[in-house]
Amino acid sequence: MSVSNEKLLSVGKDISLQRQKQICMETLIHSFDFKVGHLDIDFTEQITFSALGNCILEAAGIAAHSNGFGMEELHEEHLGWVVSRMAIEMDVLPMKNDHFRIETWVENYGRFYTTRDFRFYNAENVCIGGVCSLWSVINLDTRVPFNLEQKPEWSRFATQIPSPITKPEHIPEISKEKIMHGCVSYSDIDSNGHVNSMKYIQWLLNLFDQDFYSTHRITRLEINYVHEALYGDKIVIFSSEDDKRILFNIKDEKGEIYCKMAVTCCQI
Repeated sequence: MSVSNEKLLSVGKDISLQRQKQICMETLIHSFDFKVGHLDIDFTEQITFSALGNCILEAAGIAAHSNGFGMEELHEEHLGWVVSRMAIEMDVLPMKNDHFRIETWVENYGRFYTTRDFRFYNAENVCIGGVCSLWSVINLDTRVPFNLEQKPEWSRFATQIPSPITKPEHIPEISKEKIMHGCVSYSDIDSNGHVNSMKYIQWLLNLFDQDFYSTHRITRLEINYVHEALYGDKIVIFSSEDDKRILFNIKDEKGEIYCKMAVTCCQI
């Protein structure tokens, strides 16, 4: 059976367009390799969630920089990225000296929020976890959210590839059990002039004792960032439980919420 030149050209054009789309996606999905070091682990020799979170932020920062909207570029305009919500789900936590890979991409791009997703792979290229995070940009002088529609060129990096896990949801406010007071100190502050987003996670996960981590595994960690905490701020932590999760709120002394976190775990 003969095939016309016109048909061959049409097929060739389709293949070319498919390849162009594949190349485009390959440039929009960034991949980074990590190794778990001695300073990244706890007494179980697994990577801690705060260390894992630092890997997430590093991957997001490098990917954003390669796309032209990293922290260095934004700081020149007195702008900065901040995390609004984040959910982390891990089937397995990497162990000491393990190599693992993080893939990240921008899912969508809106007026005030953009969604960035992540997948974790072990050395055997098996997916072991995922992250869905919502980000916004603030003006570092006024602390007011920046309208992302003023940067329409950034929208071309949105892939519409769905998140590998359930998106972070609203976490309820609680005021039941007050369990800790504290104060924001020097080592808590990042280059945006407020508490680093992973510090909140570290504060809250430190509230569990060693026996908890010996007998339980965290399967999902979800956090809503509501209001930024600054150097010298006094914080109060509240805790409660619902049917499936352990809930935390971090507030100031007047009851204004800094962040809310929900932890889902299982026994091991």
